[in-house]
Amino acid sequence: MAERDDGSRHITDAGVAMTRYSIALIVLFANASIATAAHAANPYAANNSAAAATAPKPAPSNIPPIRQRGGILVDLKGRGLYNFGGDEPGKSNCSGQCILLWPPIIADAGARPKGEFTLVDRDDGQRQWAWKGRPLYRWVSDKKRGDAGGDGVNGMWHLARLQPAVPEYTPEPVKPAQH
Repeated sequence: MAERDDGSRHITDAGVAMTRYSIALIVLFANASIATAAHAANPYAANNSAAAATAPKPAPSNIPPIRQRGGILVDLKGRGLYNFGGDEPGKSNCSGQCILLWPPIIADAGARPKGEFTLVDRDDGQRQWAWKGRPLYRWVSDKKRGDAGGDGVNGMWHLARLQPAVPEYTPEPVKPAQH
């Protein structure tokens, strides 16, 4: 610790003033060192990535991780699922930056089509669940049960509905009869 001309104090290291940025880096590296030391002390800890990699994984499921609520397809947490207007039947055209906002519903390795739930081979080598051949996605901003905020985004993303939505009907005004 050193005192400045104005009387305030600042942190120094070997006589060199340290900025908030350099202090933040020291804290970051110190925390990383603590985590590494903790891993060395207990390589079987729950947060150890090496231990997690060797942990047994659940058996693949042939049951799609998809449910239905009020005529809309939802994931197991009750969040809405979507179709992308830019997809082709049986093909996903959402990749790269797109999947950061619209994560695809990826199938387990041993999954098989079931009823109207089909599988689409993605360009990245994974298989994606689809409803009647239309790939299914989540909207990253949907966080809790009942969320369906991605419907209509960019005019290209729509909730996956079991039946098409009924269009709104606006009657034409009645015109007076002419005599």
